[in-house]
Amino acid sequence: MRLLAILGVLVAVATAPQAHADDSDFIRYLYQHDLGCGQGALKCTNDSDLLTLGRSVCFDIDKNGQTPVQASDKLMEIGDGYLNKSQALALTAAAVVNFCPWDQV
Repeated sequence: MRLLAILGVLVAVATAPQAHADDSDFIRYLYQHDLGCGQGALKCTNDSDLLTLGRSVCFDIDKNGQTPVQASDKLMEIGDGYLNKSQALALTAAAVVNFCPWDQV
């Protein structure tokens, strides 16, 4: 099961926006995958909330030593059941590609 989750992150990272991007690329990716504010699972008031969430994923990976899979699991946990595994992996992949330093992932 763990291997499947790791493979899921790798696939999500491979299909996420390429290279380091900016805030608008991160937001665009989330909206394209039905993860934007008001689109479904995520409860947020504006895109700034999404940016904060994405950066917190990288903080957990970079500073707290979590793996991307652990960061995805944390998103599901704090999402109170609103995010499923696939959605959490997609959000984590987008955050990794757009915000995380490459030498830390």
